[in-house]
Amino acid sequence: MFKTIKKNKIISIIVYSIDILVIGLFIAFMYPILKDSIYAITIFGIVVLMIPLCLNITQVASFDKALRKYYLTIGNTIGADIAEAYKFGEIGLAAFNEDKIFIWTSGLFSERKINILGESIIGKFPQLGGLMSEDNPENKLTTHVYINKRNYEVVLVSELDLFIFKDVTNYDSLAKKSTDEQPILCSILIDDFDSIEDIINDADYSNVVKEIDDVVNGFAKDHNFFIYKPKDDVYQLIGLEKDYNEIKEQNFDILEKISKIHNKETTITASIGIGRGICDYNKLLELSKEALNVAESRGGNQVVTNTYEKNMFFFGGQGVEKVQKTNTVKLRIMGRSFISHVQSASELFLIPHVEADFDAIGSCIGLYQFAKRLGKKAYIICDEKQIELKTRLMLNDLFDDEILLSQQKALNQLNEQTLVIVCDVSNPKIVTAPKIVEQAKKIAVIDHHRESEYNIDNPLFVLRDINASSTCEIVSLLMFEIGGNTVVPKEVSTFVLAGIILDTHNLTVKTTSATFKACMFLEENHADVALANSYMKDEYEEYELKAKVLSNIESPMYGIVVSSAPEDEILERASLAKIAMEAINIKGIKAAFILGYIDKKVVGISARSDGNINTQLIMEKLGGGGHHSSSACQIENTTIEDAKKELIGVIKLYNNEF
Repeated sequence: MFKTIKKNKIISIIVYSIDILVIGLFIAFMYPILKDSIYAITIFGIVVLMIPLCLNITQVASFDKALRKYYLTIGNTIGADIAEAYKFGEIGLAAFNEDKIFIWTSGLFSERKINILGESIIGKFPQLGGLMSEDNPENKLTTHVYINKRNYEVVLVSELDLFIFKDVTNYDSLAKKSTDEQPILCSILIDDFDSIEDIINDADYSNVVKEIDDVVNGFAKDHNFFIYKPKDDVYQLIGLEKDYNEIKEQNFDILEKISKIHNKETTITASIGIGRGICDYNKLLELSKEALNVAESRGGNQVVTNTYEKNMFFFGGQGVEKVQKTNTVKLRIMGRSFISHVQSASELFLIPHVEADFDAIGSCIGLYQFAKRLGKKAYIICDEKQIELKTRLMLNDLFDDEILLSQQKALNQLNEQTLVIVCDVSNPKIVTAPKIVEQAKKIAVIDHHRESEYNIDNPLFVLRDINASSTCEIVSLLMFEIGGNTVVPKEVSTFVLAGIILDTHNLTVKTTSATFKACMFLEENHADVALANSYMKDEYEEYELKAKVLSNIESPMYGIVVSSAPEDEILERASLAKIAMEAINIKGIKAAFILGYIDKKVVGISARSDGNINTQLIMEKLGGGGHHSSSACQIENTTIEDAKKELIGVIKLYNNEF
């Protein structure tokens, strides 16, 4: 259609040009003859000018006819009698030609004094140019543009060279108002509040409590929260979604304000759980409590937002990991409870995580021995291929095949009295026997990792200590506190010690007095340090690979290094972890991230830090998790280069916002 219009314009220009040329030539030829007859020249000029005028009228008529035909086409396509509906619905039409120039607009544009005729689409609205691009993702035909502070949803009708503009400003305002006024519920828990009174004197304690109250009450007042205090260490705040967005933009600065409460004896921190995304207050309270439990179990001093039917959002907890003493009284009480659960069970199924390492299998073996001492049968539910290579070699050398049981055989033996103990993991998606975890009636969890949003539902017993270096450390202390003078076999104590050595990088990181206490207990039970270390030594090929990976280290930020394995190599996760540990030993490096293929199109990332950087938060952003200074993730259907770019982006986000 626009080709016809363009053709008519070209013809008009040609006719005018010919006419001017003819007149010029004629005057030049006739001037000597008719120079004395002004009247004759005038008559001749009028006649000559009438010729192009008539032709122009013909072209205009043709142009008008083309436009009418075009309008008729639009009318047939979207309805010819809807002008009033357009006006009522605040809809405007804008046609363009093959040069991407606006050539016609409907009445809405003139009424609102929006003049875009003759303007380039890309120059005026770059977003619309994207709709017409061959690189348009997923053939998207709709976008939004803002004109005079109003929001228009724009649809491209490519067959007609036409854009339809729909003013959705009022709808957006209503939607935003509805969203902004949704309720949220925020629970604030002062971490380790009970211990504050034990540490400081009465006068200082009263001052600290008053300062905490002042900070929280001031926070509630500043952000229009309703506040009440059901317990000495808990505050409940009710507000609106717009208030949540405000405190999120301010990076939940209440955490910093609470941590600045001055007391030389201890540091005051808080855990915050927020429920949002639904108008049911009972459900909001449930979401808030669940988020608070996760925040507390992850070590406190952070915010967890639990949005209805969406993933949890984590903020904070990125500082230096707090080192706390293991509470031996609590451990002894938990141990007695654990004994009662074991004694009432028909048998024990011990389940580690996939790619089980020395810590996962070592903690299972420690509990296996514990069950044997109480006269209970126990099995590690795991196939050999689910165990990391060096761990598998040590297991095969020190124990017979009867210690392992496949998931299918375990399913046949599973009954209501079977106690399933999940070791060194809380996420049911990455255990070696997910069907057992799903069907078991009695489940216990023993772990040293922070809790994530994916957790085993309603466990019967949970022994989690995020301050422990490893799950093997927890199991060792459990045996020490409740085992009396029971002798632990050498092969068991050696394997458990191997788990501690692995997770502490040969006792160089994450160690506390409890770690050395556990090692001393294992040494007293004849743990063979040399034997444990022998299974962790690298083969020559591994050493060569480690050198290759470390040779291409890059540093996206000060103190943080990223490196990747060759693209033609498929590595075990344990190899990535070892290389990351090696990198951490280099002076000046606070955190190391090592990438490599662990399967076809599956990139694994192993992260280690010296405790100054929380690698868990970074790995969680990529779908993984782990511990403050030891974590990992895997990304499917990607390349090492793409995974590296995504990782570096998250690291920068961590530095700027976490």
